Amino acid sequence: QDNSIVGMTSSKLSGALPAISGASLTGVTAAAVAAGNVTAGTLGALVVASSVPAANVGVGLLGAQVVASSHAVNSVQDNAIVGMTSSKLSGALPAISGASLTGVTAAAVAAGNVTAGTLGALVVASSVPAANIGVGDLGAQVVASSLAVSSVYSGAVTDGALPPAKIAGTAAILGANTFTGTQTLPAGTAVAAPLVMTTSGGTTLTTPAAGAVEYDGNAFYATPNASNDAVMSVVHLMALSANYTGTNGNAAQKVFNIPANGAITLAASTYFFEGQYLMSRTAGTTAHTTSVLFGGTAALNSIAYSVQASTSASAALTAVTRSIYGTAATALAVTGSVNTAAEYTIIVLRGVLRVGTAGTFIPQFQYSAAPGGTPTILAGSYFKLIPVGGNAVTNVGNWN
Repeated sequence: QDNSIVGMTSSKLSGALPAISGASLTGVTAAAVAAGNVTAGTLGALVVASSVPAANVGVGLLGAQVVASSHAVNSVQDNAIVGMTSSKLSGALPAISGASLTGVTAAAVAAGNVTAGTLGALVVASSVPAANIGVGDLGAQVVASSLAVSSVYSGAVTDGALPPAKIAGTAAILGANTFTGTQTLPAGTAVAAPLVMTTSGGTTLTTPAAGAVEYDGNAFYATPNASNDAVMSVVHLMALSANYTGTNGNAAQKVFNIPANGAITLAASTYFFEGQYLMSRTAGTTAHTTSVLFGGTAALNSIAYSVQASTSASAALTAVTRSIYGTAATALAVTGSVNTAAEYTIIVLRGVLRVGTAGTFIPQFQYSAAPGGTPTILAGSYFKLIPVGGNAVTNVGNWN
């Protein structure tokens, strides 16, 4: 019987203990406590539980001073977190406000995530695509170094704010506009004209409009009244400002020495021309005639001109001695035979030439024999050409 037992060593025990109190037991370790046998609230405040499964720790059951080294997923509640360093963060932030963030750089903002009106007044956007800037979205003080094509409207440019120096290049910048008031251009320089307007040429108006100015690649045209266009007089010119000495010979020689070759390069167009040759000679008595001709590399489709010439032994007033008509670029004698030591010659010529292939064109004269003395081509001699259209043009204007 129970009261017959004075004491018993633990080695005499076997099997399981009955449902008796173990309150006075000592030396009981966690390993001796079967899993699932510790109910809520039975561990003391100073007990260290190093391997309690997370599933066995209920919400709110850990005390304020408990340190848990491994928390189960979704087991830490918001009010349990006092603070956390940024190094503990990973992944993407949820949809939360970043209004209080500091030190955010443009490189950290993903493309397309800055909506209209969200950049502050002092933000510098150095690489915003032009397509992302809407009309009127740039503030008054914004400096844009590269504007998209067709992105600047006339209303955005203050009157008088664009100086002439800012207008350059070959791009067309003017549309169909009406200008009022006086337009003042700056002075030109040796390398920059005050106003340069160019066109590559094209077909002129079928029905010329009054006030129109056109260019077809051959000549300029102006229309003083409706349907009645006209060729503008653009003159190619050579004129001697000083005498120069020619050659005592019977070969063709240039009339002009300025520029050095006395030549002009002509395009394949039609030209009206006019010339005046003033020449004198004071030595030599070999009989000779004087001819006019035209040299150079330009291939002429045709040439037709008239000449009035006079020659005398003095510079006194002399009647025209010969009037003649020429239809070739080769030599055409315009004076009779002269064998006097003194010879003063005036040659005036007018005509039209059609250039088939572009090249040089050189007004020339030629003696039939070396006269025995050098000629002097006098200052005041000149030659001019006026382009009037393509090399097949027959009329310009409202002819019928």
